[in-house]
Amino acid sequence: MGIDVYLRWDGQTEKERQAQYTGFSIASGHVGYLRESYSATPFATYVLFPENNRKFNPFVVPNALLIKRLPEALKFTKERYKGDKKAIAWATKSIKDFVALHGKLEKQGKNPKIAISG
Repeated sequence: MGIDVYLRWDGQTEKERQAQYTGFSIASGHVGYLRESYSATPFATYVLFPENNRKFNPFVVPNALLIKRLPEALKFTKERYKGDKKAIAWATKSIKDFVALHGKLEKQGKNPKIAISG
């Protein structure tokens, strides 16, 4: 069990959507997917997306707000994977990539939305 975060946007292709089904990878932010399992805390996704309704109803968050929340989310990620340098590197890069992709889509006018399950 875990938290699955998907980025959705206007004009998203089926290929782009399928790329997000990664087998629960913690290193897939570049395709618009974040994953945290419930087996460890704290949860960076709770910091990035406090609006989460956990009902997979997509919601809008401005990229500027995600950027503002990013340092604390990265801090939580490092704490969560304490002692596992490889996992810290993968997970922090993934979160940064997710926020960067969100910002790129927002600039392109593709109305990025966040959908969370778990």
